[in-house]
Amino acid sequence: MFLNQGSEASQLHGAYGMLVVEPSGAAYFDSKTGGSMASGTGTRLIIRAPSGNFRELVVMPSTTDSQFGRSLIGGPKNSGEGGDAYEDDVIGFSSINYHNEPLAPRLDPEGDLTATPGGVSTGPILDPTGTADHSVAFSSTVHGDPDPALIFSTFAGDAVRFRVGVAASQAFDVINVSGHEFPWEPFLTGSQLLTGRSLAAAETQEVKLVNNAGGVLHTAGDYLMQNGRQGYARSGEWALFRVVSGTSTLAPTNLAQVNG
Repeated sequence: MFLNQGSEASQLHGAYGMLVVEPSGAAYFDSKTGGSMASGTGTRLIIRAPSGNFRELVVMPSTTDSQFGRSLIGGPKNSGEGGDAYEDDVIGFSSINYHNEPLAPRLDPEGDLTATPGGVSTGPILDPTGTADHSVAFSSTVHGDPDPALIFSTFAGDAVRFRVGVAASQAFDVINVSGHEFPWEPFLTGSQLLTGRSLAAAETQEVKLVNNAGGVLHTAGDYLMQNGRQGYARSGEWALFRVVSGTSTLAPTNLAQVNG
């Protein structure tokens, strides 16, 4: 991670970056067009190397909030105890790769939970108890897709490596990809398998998916990526890992697929 240690304020305003070191002999290709690239600048690449081909997805979570998770927190809203409940107590800006998608519009029972890109609305979706149905909060069918920068796509069965580096962050981030596991030490045989890991500012983790994209069955669909500390996810620090099958605008990772 690149950080300006002389100015914390500059870090919180986005003055950070990441250098990813690829396997020896690697070549870089555009994740969508498949075109050769002179360098690997970007957050979505295809890496083809003698040691194997994979899709590389760079993820930099960050938050400017330093209060969430402190030892003393307020009680629920209107409880007389002061402050908001734990999960609502996030201030500042929480993001992935400088983008965020706050959940408030998707969770607010008074809000429009069924607005579509075409502007069609039928009012809030309610569960059998008559309250807002939070099970559809991350649904693209209901709410449309999040910011395009927060959608990381690949083909089912692709080898995938998320290069995760926590940038200028005021708190620990817990990275996870639903439906997938990854080894704590990706190059250590028998390493403990994780579904999530806590990372501090400037700390990195290579998330090398076990069984590749889509898990054991290589199942296509949207898998939730988020900060496992729910308050940060609620404030917008989440994304979708979109695993597709069949025709797509993506380029294949395997040269054999390119050459037919």
